[in-house]
Amino acid sequence: SNATFVDGNGIIRTSYANQLNYSEQLDLAYWSKTNIVVTANSGIAPDGTNTAEKIEANAISTNTHYIFRTHNIDGTISVYAKANGYNYVSVISQRAVTSPTEAAGVSVNLTNGSIHDIKDATAKVIDVGDGWYRIILSRTDNLQQVHTLFQPHDGNTTPNHNDNFRVTYSGASPNTGGVLLWGVMQTNDLIAAGDYYKTTDTISGPPRYS
Repeated sequence: SNATFVDGNGIIRTSYANQLNYSEQLDLAYWSKTNIVVTANSGIAPDGTNTAEKIEANAISTNTHYIFRTHNIDGTISVYAKANGYNYVSVISQRAVTSPTEAAGVSVNLTNGSIHDIKDATAKVIDVGDGWYRIILSRTDNLQQVHTLFQPHDGNTTPNHNDNFRVTYSGASPNTGGVLLWGVMQTNDLIAAGDYYKTTDTISGPPRYS
């Protein structure tokens, strides 16, 4: 659960629990994959460990190259991402597939951390070094989230705002078209991303203080 603490200036602050499981193990079945191959331990993560996951699109033309989790939790999504064959990734807060215009998302250029496109959201992109960026997404339309979704892509077109904020493209040959992801997190707060907390089979957060 979330925890409160008093910082060095005497101000009461909140640390947020990570509502998503397996935050560094996107290869596991907990994370659903569509036209995507995930290879575990494929790069050095921001914490210096060889735990980054390579997310590759297969070689068909579609807008359904993505990895996602269905959990019906409203909140702020964050993920660490790095270019690895593809230079763009979209972070998407999606509603039901029957409501394609109601997805919120941001597409980020991983060569420089700039925002490529954004819809119904605020976003921050934080440079954490060695080509890694922490991407933070918060919805601004007050609609309930159903899926947390990540789509690597080539950036040749912008996401379709009328079709779940996705890009249609043909995936590249193996080992040439992907991104590295690590440290997925979602809080239950509509604005705050919080500090990252690793999870395995249960949600995780900071110790509680009295």
